[in-house]
This record gives sequence, structure tokens and C-alpha cells, in this order.
Amino acid sequence: MSLIDLFHKQGDYCFKYRGQLPILLFLLVIPFISFADYSCLSKALINNYTLLAIFFCLLGLLIRFYTIATTSKGTSGRNRSHQIADTLNTKGIYSIVRNPLYLGNFLIWFGISISTFNIYF
Repeated sequence: MSLIDLFHKQGDYCFKYRGQLPILLFLLVIPFISFADYSCLSKALINNYTLLAIFFCLLGLLIRFYTIATTSKGTSGRNRSHQIADTLNTKGIYSIVRNPLYLGNFLIWFGISISTFNIYF
């Protein structure tokens, strides 16, 4: 098996199970939140970081809502085994960013990681 075939096989596997990765990340964040020591942080800093985390999570949700609401029919779908799009979507938010749903997911997870107050997470 060539290296390119291996990469395609790994890419197909990651594409098929892309919906389960956030569950794994959520399970990883639980120990960071549970065992964190927040006593050295001021209340103002905790409040600011919490507001920043909420902002990023809401921004990510808004991007996801907008993308799903304005996506043309036949340009994407909930598929797991292969791509089913008839045409490439280049209008709306897709003209700005290639994968707006992934951008929304990233912002949501960035907000969650900020809320842990842990630089390593």
C-alpha cells in the first residue's frame, strides 16, 4: 500500500467519524475543569474569561446557524461514507471561508478550552 493510499484511507476514516471527535474532546476537558485550582485567580479575571468563553461559543453557534440556514440545496448534506454534493458552494459565507461549519465548531471548542483556565488544554 502506498503512502497516498494510506492517507486516503485515514482521511476517509476521519471523515466518517468526524461527529464523534467532539465527544472525545468533551471527555478530555472534564479532568481539566474538575482538578483545576482557581484560588490564585481574581474574581474579575474569572468573570472576564468566562464572558470571553461564552462569546466564542455563541459566535461559533451563530456561524453554524447562519451557515445551515443559508446553504443552497444540493451543495452539502449529512453524509458519512462519501460526498454527495452536486455542486461546490461558493456563495454566502462559503465565499469567505471554505468550511464555515468547522470554523463554528472551532470557535465553540475554543470557548470551551478558554473556560478551563488551563493553558495546556
